[in-house]
Order: sequence, then structure tokens, then C-alpha cells
Amino acid sequence: MKDPLDSPIKDFSERWTAWKRANGVIDYTDMVEEAYRRALDGERAPGNPSFMVSDESQDQTPLESALIFEWGKHVDRLIIGLDDDQAINQWRGGDPTSILQLTGPDIQDHILRKSYRVPENVRLVAERWIRKVEGRKEKDYTARTRMDGDTDTGEVIGGSVFHVPDKLESDGLIVRISRDLDAGKEVMVIASCNYMLEPLIDNLKSEGIPFHNPYRPTEGRWNPLGGGGRDDTMSTAERVYRYLVLADRDWTGDDIQAWMELVKIQDAGMVSNAKRIAATWGRDPVPYDDITSLFKTDAALDWATQPDPDWLASCLLARYRPDPKKGTPGLASYPLEVARQFGHTALGQKPRVVLGTVHSVKGAGADVVYLAPDISRAGFKGIHDPDRKKSKEEIRERVYELVRLFYVGLTRSKESLRLLAPTSPYHFRDIITPGMEAT
Repeated sequence: MKDPLDSPIKDFSERWTAWKRANGVIDYTDMVEEAYRRALDGERAPGNPSFMVSDESQDQTPLESALIFEWGKHVDRLIIGLDDDQAINQWRGGDPTSILQLTGPDIQDHILRKSYRVPENVRLVAERWIRKVEGRKEKDYTARTRMDGDTDTGEVIGGSVFHVPDKLESDGLIVRISRDLDAGKEVMVIASCNYMLEPLIDNLKSEGIPFHNPYRPTEGRWNPLGGGGRDDTMSTAERVYRYLVLADRDWTGDDIQAWMELVKIQDAGMVSNAKRIAATWGRDPVPYDDITSLFKTDAALDWATQPDPDWLASCLLARYRPDPKKGTPGLASYPLEVARQFGHTALGQKPRVVLGTVHSVKGAGADVVYLAPDISRAGFKGIHDPDRKKSKEEIRERVYELVRLFYVGLTRSKESLRLLAPTSPYHFRDIITPGMEAT
């Protein structure tokens, strides 16, 4: 039998360990190992707590769980919160097995009997789906109920579950999302892999529909209107907004300096030293007479101070405008289209469309959820092994990983769950019982 450690992983581990020693540094796992060694010697958790909570513990590695167990020996009460059905972080070594195997007179199980997010029809579908996994801990819980202010009416919210014929790249999906937004709903579109969302991102941008992923703020492709996590950098969308804000109030010096970074002074009909003039203005509103000093002609001034998105589009610097030769839209194209379609205030508001991977939205939810059933080609090959390179146990665990992943996706819905048509031959189309179609 081949040694499982005789692999590139073993080679990387040895080289990584040597590099750390040579540079006198440690990584996160080293920190956990050191804390565990100290805990075995009787050292208590930092702050010497009497009460400890470990949440989302299904994602802990066995080493992290072992550390929690040791620290837990010195507290009055240790609460370990987890849902093994949502154990989808195997990629980092997450494994709740050691927690699920805890037994003894001092161990008590307490199942939360009610969901505050999932409606009844979604619960039924998700429960049927997750039971594909063997050896899981069964949970009996009820769906969310309707609230009247702070009062729980006890009325179970049914919700809806449908197949829809649209794919992630379909124009029809944009139509559905637009209808949901018009109905005042929050929308979430999720897939198993990042790259699967690229066609949808392009379509949302071309239609000027605001979207974001507040749970991954540093993922630029998912947050093109800002929220990139860099406080020292103003987004292009913010600069566009600072120009269009004249519709609501007078420009401040900061506003003018912000949007002037987008424009080519000559194309904007502005005087050659316009930036130097604006640099002397601060955060106070700028009188209209002072603004006139930035422009060569009254016609240029009048058009710029409409304010008009088309004026800004006409004088953008090259990197902000579309490039027909390369087929690229330009950095300012999307925020300008958002402003045209929904008004400039949409640039400063929280988008009602969230998109991302299932991993990225774990713990979150939305009124309407569109879930793509596709899996990666590598994931598909991991469960279809014609060359019999994997054992039955390995294949079964790969299947269980994917079942749990889509279970998390299914349970993000607060009202309506809509399973999209697959984009590729690699998918789990049978997540929802066939026949539950919607047009």
C-alpha cells in the first residue's frame, strides 16, 4: 500500500517547516499546537474564564477541538455549538467527529428546536436532501414563524421551492432578479465555485443592477461598488457618486477633488489649472461662482452641473472608459449604469442582491435564493471514478461533502428557494424533487 505521506503535501510540509525555522517564525497551526501543549500541562484559557463558548465548532480541526476540550476542563461550563450537517470546511481540516463522539454523565445534548430563517417547504426539501448522509446527528426542528412586531404569532411560514429553467448566464435570471427587486425582496445568488458566477457578474453590470457580498468585503469582483476593505482608497463608484451628489446638495471641495480624478481636464472643458484651484478647497460647500472658475465656457459649466452621467462618461480618463478594441467596459462603466438605471442614490445604498459561493454566505440568508446545482469538473471526477483509483469510502465521503455543501445553500432562503438549471454536465440536479418547476 502506498504511504499516504509520500506525496507533494509531505514535501511541502518539510520545506515549509524548514523555512519557518530558518526565519524564526511560526504559523497559525504552530500557535494552536503551542497552546495545546501548554493546556496539557495545566495552563488555562487566556483570561482564566469560568464560562466558555465554542461556536461553529463543526469547522474546527481535530487539533482545535482537542485544545477546546483541554481548556474546557478548567471552566464551570463549556458550550460547544455546532451543526455537523454544515461541516463544509474539510478543505482546512474541519472535522466534527471528535465532538460528536463526546460521551459521559456530564455531557448534555441540546438541539435548537426552531429555525428563525428557514420556511417550512424549504425545511422539508433540505431535510430530505441531507438524509443522503449516513452517520449524521438527526435534528428535529420547526420552520420559522411569522412575527407581528416583537410577538411570535405561531403561524408557520410555508415559503416556496421551485426549479426554474434559467442558468447562471441566462438573461432570464436577470429578469427574475429584477422582478424580485421590484417586489421589495432581498436576493441571493450562490454557486459552489467562484468562477461559475462570472457570467452573472457581467450581466448584472451591463444592466446596472447593484450587487455585493458583505461577507467577503475584500473580494473585489463581488463588491465592484466598493466595500473592498481598504480605508485608504476611494472606490470609483464613490467618485462617481461625489459628482452626481450635486443633484441633492452643493459640492464640497472634497467632492470636486474626488470626481476630478476620473476626468481628462481638456475633454471636460475645464481650465488647465482646474485641479490646482480645487486643491485649495476643503470640506465646506463651494459657492457656484467659484465652480465657474473651473470651466472654460458657460456651455461646459452648464452641462457639467446638471449633473449628468453622460457628461462624466464623455470626459473620463482612458482607464475609466470602455475600450472597444480590448472589449473591456472601463472602471466607471458599471457605477454610471447603476446611476442611470436606479439613480445616483443607489451608489450610496446597500445593494439588495448578494452573490457569492456557498462557503462565503454560510450563516447568512435572503428572502429569495437562487442556487446553482453545478459542481466543478474536479469535484465531479472525485465522485465518478471509472479508473477505480479511490476506495468506496473515499468516494462516499466526497459525496457527503457535496451534499452538506448544497444543504447549506438550500437553507439560506427565508421565503423562496429557486434551483437554477445546470450550466455544465457536472451538477447535482436532483437536489429538489423533479416536477417542482416554475415558469
